[in-house]
Amino acid sequence: MRFIISILLLIITSTSFSQRSDFTNRINKRLSEMFKDSVSDWKSLIAEAQKKDKHIYIHWVDLNNSSIGSDYEKIFFSKEVASFLDSNFISINIKNKDYYPSEYIYTKLNKDFVDSLKRMCNLNHWQTHIIIDKNGTPIYKFTFSFSDSNFLLQSLQRALKGEGLYYPLLDKYKKGNREPEFVRRLCYAARGANEDCIGILKSFIESYPNGKLFTKENGGVIYEFAESGLFWSHHLCFDNLFQNRKKWYKLLGKEKVDRRIVEIQCEEFSYLIGFPLRKIQSSILLEKAKKEYSNKFSSFKEYDSIVISKSSCEYLYREKDWKNFLVSLNNYINNYKGFEEDSDKINDYTWEVFKNSGDVHLLNRTLKWGKVKLSKSKNHYYLDTYANLQYKLGNKRAAIKYETKAIELSSGKEKQNYQAVLLKMKNNENTWL
Repeated sequence: MRFIISILLLIITSTSFSQRSDFTNRINKRLSEMFKDSVSDWKSLIAEAQKKDKHIYIHWVDLNNSSIGSDYEKIFFSKEVASFLDSNFISINIKNKDYYPSEYIYTKLNKDFVDSLKRMCNLNHWQTHIIIDKNGTPIYKFTFSFSDSNFLLQSLQRALKGEGLYYPLLDKYKKGNREPEFVRRLCYAARGANEDCIGILKSFIESYPNGKLFTKENGGVIYEFAESGLFWSHHLCFDNLFQNRKKWYKLLGKEKVDRRIVEIQCEEFSYLIGFPLRKIQSSILLEKAKKEYSNKFSSFKEYDSIVISKSSCEYLYREKDWKNFLVSLNNYINNYKGFEEDSDKINDYTWEVFKNSGDVHLLNRTLKWGKVKLSKSKNHYYLDTYANLQYKLGNKRAAIKYETKAIELSSGKEKQNYQAVLLKMKNNENTWL
């Protein structure tokens, strides 16, 4: 038996090794086709760029984690990207021998060249895309993998058009420009260069001593980047927003500032719940997360009720635990107090209340909660939801009114479905079965 198992393992290992070898060979072939074989120094590279009238594209490979994989091959080596690079750029791929597997072929570079590039472009342990013009001036930087080949292609095209010129803007920043609109433009020009954005925003905040930071324009930048998923620096801006919230209330408005604080804290709560590998009863997992959240974020006590009830609704909705969801939604509406909620989410939650609850009190509260976003909308889905809830509460005339509006704004299958619902309403038949 042991012998048989050993043979099977050997076969599996050999097959896996063979597949890996084929994959490596395929990657190496594409790399050798796309990237320049060797670079000795900057002077010769710039001379070549000027002679060919091309910019220089440098892909600085993640030194700690390999980005080579099927997605990498599909995105980075698409025909469109390869053709565009070949036509407009001298392309170079860089790795660090100390960290990166040696099985892949990359451009051979002089160490002094690599060191000067690191200093000039502020490169570290991330996968980074750099564009340098034919005069040797860095202009563009992105510090993430691209989501698809179109995104990479569009970024390359923007750089050639002179858009998102990060390094020229950075030079102006280093010379002292701290105007909020300029800082906003600079951070977006980085297009994901997070380690740079943290430093930029930190020095931006620190450059306004003695309370001079607190202007509506500066607050707009801090508020914007406290939310942005593109930047790790959102923690830096969020901390400033929270710690100085009373000052920002006066400039940005209390509801707006509190909304951002609640949004970020709901993300933190979601991380505590996570996505368990094994099925755990949602109510048990939720109670555990509530305790962890209260202990971990004690400084946010004043937001506990809204954060926990809002996050609980989101989690239970995702888990389709409608019994506990209805309880949590009732708590959320209790703590809502005018908090701005996404229209789609209000519609989704209201629809589940309509389908799953017979509690007249909750039905009425949900109707009132969603009235502004649903009844005044020109979205036929929202109007249909609102009409059905009115109908379940016995408000037949209002239900017919809003269902008729939904029909007028819809077409195709949705229009047919709404017409069938309207007929049921007129015939006093249930619409929720």
